[in-house]
Amino acid sequence: MVNRLQAQDPQAWIEKALAKCESIDRGYYQMTRTMKYMSGADTTTNRRSTYFKKLPNDTLFGFAFNYRWISQEDTFYSRFYSGKELVYLDSKERKASITSVEKWAEHIYNIKHNMDFYDPITSKDHSPLPKVKDLHSPAYSYSFGRSAVIRNQPCHLVIMQESPDSIRNDMMKVLRWETQFWISDSDSLILQYATIYDMVIDNDTMSQFEQISLDSFIFNQPFDETVFSLDYIPADYQLKDYTETKEPEPLANESQAPGWKLVTLKEDSLALSDLRGKLVLVDFFYKSCFPCMKAIPALQSLHEKYHAKGLQVVGINPYDTKEDDLPTFLGKRGVTYPVLLGGKEVAAEYHVSGYPTLYLIDKEGQIIFCHIGYGENMEKEIEEVIQKHL
Repeated sequence: MVNRLQAQDPQAWIEKALAKCESIDRGYYQMTRTMKYMSGADTTTNRRSTYFKKLPNDTLFGFAFNYRWISQEDTFYSRFYSGKELVYLDSKERKASITSVEKWAEHIYNIKHNMDFYDPITSKDHSPLPKVKDLHSPAYSYSFGRSAVIRNQPCHLVIMQESPDSIRNDMMKVLRWETQFWISDSDSLILQYATIYDMVIDNDTMSQFEQISLDSFIFNQPFDETVFSLDYIPADYQLKDYTETKEPEPLANESQAPGWKLVTLKEDSLALSDLRGKLVLVDFFYKSCFPCMKAIPALQSLHEKYHAKGLQVVGINPYDTKEDDLPTFLGKRGVTYPVLLGGKEVAAEYHVSGYPTLYLIDKEGQIIFCHIGYGENMEKEIEEVIQKHL
């Protein structure tokens, strides 16, 4: 890589940081992750500790790891991956679930996004750093921010922006996609990074922020690699092989809809039995769900067209609370149908495994239609069923 640091070229600092990450093949670190989801008002913070060793021939992660959630409680959950198996340990239940790569590679691949790592060091492509072949792509621009001191080390702040025109997403229009890297002046190690997204979803401008910091670390030093093996599992743990958990099938048409009574945003209550004699369209949703956001305008449209004719649209949110600024979220989307809170048990009774899940319930309380997810034809499909049953 070209040495242009004397010219204070921000792209050269990115190149140097990429080379530093590439030079690290094993180690231990503690990290703190702070996250503000796009539809949330507050941030969440968690900490992880991780041992890792790169596995050049591994196609799933590219590295062995052992990480645990850091908590003040005695109970902890941890995972380790050897390249041959992914193991979950639960200290409260004294159990270990072993997932074989030979048998469950596709399953492991599909859940890997649920695991938090310090990606510039541990991921195969050093994300969110650009790939070497993309360093000079016109899709990226680089600039300096204000220098800072991280962990008592002076750092350059390099800001990388990706052109919104290069980002294709049918769910949203991206206004800004920016990653900030705090790069140590002394050895080019990234001590902290943050990603910021500004986007428009259904005419609502929203932002998401994630920052990950190294709290402590030791790299390229030997350690006991038993942490990646089955020998790491305490002798008193009950071992079991992973078995696939099948998602429940949606409730069948012509089956009786489970009853419910939940609190509305206006702090009164609404029960399914209160709506007997009406056609009821139930939408299970939550704020941070992209497809849910896309579905809401269609549901509001159906509410406006058919409410006076006997249709009652009801939103049930199993996760968010009124304090999560849900009224503002719904107000921006012009929602005028009732939205109910605290519906986790109801969602389970309705076999909800994906969001949004919509059920149409007839005037006698029987299910006549179910739709999972969002598609452009969703409103038309539901409207055809509504017209037949009003």
